[in-house]
Amino acid sequence: MQTSLDNEVLIIRLHPGEDFHSSMEAALEKYGIDSAVIAVGIGMMTDFELSYFAGKEEGYDTQHHVEPHELTSMQGTAARNSKGKMMIHVHVNLAGSDHKVIGGHLNRGTVWVLNEIAVYKISKAKMIRELNPETDLWELQVG
Repeated sequence: MQTSLDNEVLIIRLHPGEDFHSSMEAALEKYGIDSAVIAVGIGMMTDFELSYFAGKEEGYDTQHHVEPHELTSMQGTAARNSKGKMMIHVHVNLAGSDHKVIGGHLNRGTVWVLNEIAVYKISKAKMIRELNPETDLWELQVG
């Protein structure tokens, strides 16, 4: 992983074989970032898992993909939950070798070739994730 912080923008370059979520958490920890907006993400991923939330009763519809895909877009947030754990919440679009795009909530993924990511540090607004018992989701609260 390579990182550089320019004012409030963190640029991250992930390398082949890196776990996306643990690498992102490490980059945020390195700069003491507790709240952020993940604005840009491109590159490639392999061995990734996407989910679609169908509702509290139905739960998540999850699909696992092994074949490398182009990461065509990524956006999300990073915030600690009420227990202090960093939570990376990202949605992605990925294109396979057939050029068809799939997307959804990224549960996990492994970098293939590289990932280039831009993160905006949130310094003044408060962002925290609280467990909502009605949805059973760690939902973002802002203030």
